[in-house]
Amino acid sequence: MDSAGAAQRDATGATLTVTGLTVRYPGAEAPVLHDLSFSLARGARLAVVGGSGTGKSTLALALLGLLPDGAEVSGTVELEGTVLSDLSRSQLARRRGAELSLVYQNPQAALDPRRRLGRQLVSLLRVHRRESGRQLREECARLLGTVGFQDPGTALGKYPHELSGGMLQRAMIAVAVASRPRVLLADEPTTALDVTNQEAVLRVLEHETAVSGSALMLITHNLALVRNFCDEVIVLDRGRIVDSGATRAVLDAPSSPVTERLIEAIPVLPGSPSDSEGEGAR
Repeated sequence: MDSAGAAQRDATGATLTVTGLTVRYPGAEAPVLHDLSFSLARGARLAVVGGSGTGKSTLALALLGLLPDGAEVSGTVELEGTVLSDLSRSQLARRRGAELSLVYQNPQAALDPRRRLGRQLVSLLRVHRRESGRQLREECARLLGTVGFQDPGTALGKYPHELSGGMLQRAMIAVAVASRPRVLLADEPTTALDVTNQEAVLRVLEHETAVSGSALMLITHNLALVRNFCDEVIVLDRGRIVDSGATRAVLDAPSSPVTERLIEAIPVLPGSPSDSEGEGAR
């Protein structure tokens, strides 16, 4: 990577730069992702939206280098000027979680049901920290407190099946933000939460990214959340970007029929502002 190119990226403030990213699975007739290009600035919040099966989660896995064996990948992903495909597996593993972190959509699948929550969280933190086990456990308790656990110490002693899906999701968010990564990828992080806990988790994400200057890529179906929380939005359809730009500009004046259909699919409750104000309230 030449110094002039790195200096240019520093000047634009881009933390993550994706160029021509294409992913094809073995036996598939068409790519799952096709020629995606976008950038994510320091501290920015970017939403990736689209219907089920449009490639949103595949994008997150591709950025992390966690695609299944046999997947064909072309294009480049740069994290602060470093092309991730140029790294060895061990080098990429060290960056994963420390500089580029993921909140999984399904926390049950990300945790070992045979081990207590505290042991698993401590193990995850130990990969990137050198504190003692006691210090790491105390840090885990603190992190759980920030995402709404009323009794973090007790929760650390429980097995995953003894906690609700919402609690497990918040625990995974706590771990993901622990190292204050340069980019945080959140794949439907509020799916298992009620409205109150959704707001609490979003406040945590907002605070942690603001403190660390991390960029956030939020994968979600919730366009109301996107409008109120994200600076920019990308709309995917069949693995392609069909709409993108500043969030309010895209949602108020979509350039793609796909975006229009997603907006039209938002339920409107009788008596809500959108119901009384019509199309201009979208």
